[in-house]
Amino acid sequence: MKKLFVYGLSIALVAGAASCKKSSKGKMSNEWTMSAMTQTSSDKDTNGDVTSSSMTVADGVLTMVETDANGDKTTYTGTADATWTIEKDGTWSRTMNMKITSYTSGGTTVDVDLVNVETSSGTWDFLGGVTGDFKKNERVVFHTLSSSSSQTFTFSGTSSTDVDANTYAEGEMSEVMVIVESKGKELEMMKDESNSNTYTPDGGSASTSSSTSSMTVTLTQGE
Repeated sequence: MKKLFVYGLSIALVAGAASCKKSSKGKMSNEWTMSAMTQTSSDKDTNGDVTSSSMTVADGVLTMVETDANGDKTTYTGTADATWTIEKDGTWSRTMNMKITSYTSGGTTVDVDLVNVETSSGTWDFLGGVTGDFKKNERVVFHTLSSSSSQTFTFSGTSSTDVDANTYAEGEMSEVMVIVESKGKELEMMKDESNSNTYTPDGGSASTSSSTSSMTVTLTQGE
């Protein structure tokens, strides 16, 4: 089973045509709990083969679907929760817990015990209205300065854990979120990303690979 893909560790953002709302440091600054999230991604290699992934979290229930180049799907189910603390001093921290309890492939369902914990922290600020599509305080940039993840797999009472930890310079690992809604005790943000690469060898034909992804997360104020 390949490592779970999770949100929050990507750059090269291309902002989509979302309906945007302004926010403020006072509205953003709080301890938030994730109430819902959707994430999709698609990759096309130089041969034209396409693979895709999707992840949804609703009321703590996690569903992930991975589709290979032949159209065969693998579905993972489990639970997920996350907290996101945003401070007025321009710092933030986030913890996401995911547990996979089963996966289905080729019509066969297998029970598993796979726990993934990811933490990250850094600095944040609003982006100014630097384009015609966005006004001041409609986008926020989160710079990741440190991150860590652990993945624990348990089988027949025996567990094994892989741990990965990273540190970054400010601006090296960043994500820009568009504010979709910011009112009362709810904060909704989204991002769209896309990139492509064309390679032409000397005397050969050009080949292109591309990828796209999108993510929307809804946060509510913690109790």
